[in-house]
Amino acid sequence: MRTLVLSKSVKDLSNDVIFFLNSINAIEVAPESPYFTSKDGVLFSKDGKTLVKYPDQKLGVEYNVPAGVERIEKGAFHSSLVEYVRLPDGCREIGRDAFGNCPRLIDVEIPDTVTDVDYSAFSDCPSLVSISFPRGIREIKDEMFLNCPKLSVFSVPKGVTSIGVWAFLDCRSLSSIYIPRGVEEIQTEAFQRCLSLRTVVLPEGLRSIGERAFDLCYTLSAIEIPSSVKSIGDRAFGDCDFLKIKTPRGSYAEEYAKANGIMCEPYDLDPDGDR
Repeated sequence: MRTLVLSKSVKDLSNDVIFFLNSINAIEVAPESPYFTSKDGVLFSKDGKTLVKYPDQKLGVEYNVPAGVERIEKGAFHSSLVEYVRLPDGCREIGRDAFGNCPRLIDVEIPDTVTDVDYSAFSDCPSLVSISFPRGIREIKDEMFLNCPKLSVFSVPKGVTSIGVWAFLDCRSLSSIYIPRGVEEIQTEAFQRCLSLRTVVLPEGLRSIGERAFDLCYTLSAIEIPSSVKSIGDRAFGDCDFLKIKTPRGSYAEEYAKANGIMCEPYDLDPDGDR
């Protein structure tokens, strides 16, 4: 068993050193430290409001983050062997790469008090099957679920306005995704190589679809694009050979489909804007 012991003089773990604390079973802290404390081998800020580091080799299938924790630090669970994590009510923030590269992680229970999930928070998690995001999230940030090959279903919370670059890149089991009204942009390569994605309905109010957003989604057969979309990037639907775009007649998406040799099924809207 390898235990890391922090002396009372250690003030911070800056310069991303948190990512290099590998092959550790437990972290202990000198009792007189004014900066950190340890609970069951897990490192916290002295006030207990920030979970700083969960040891990557700590044994245990499940972990319930203690009440009072408001922030999960960047890289806090990075490369750990935990499978299930439950965050407490009152937790507000999940840092960059917080759960990145966790080979056994299946699910994280996130309370509605969380309003910010930083980029790459769940990237490279090969066992992650499903996850529910809280209603207060406003952005699915870059690389959020990059290379999560078992993620099969995800619902974007209402209130989200943007889906970031590489957000779902290489989510090869993602068969369906619900994108609610309010999302205004889908950025570059957001869903590239989602090999199981079959149908997508995009909401009214969406303005742009980035370059290669759905590139190499070979099984994508139908996508409905509203008239509000005024920008579609190069190869947004590259190599989607069986795709049919459904869109209002006269829309930008209809012209894009024609210009790029994509099958299109235009439909008429009534005076109220309904089909």
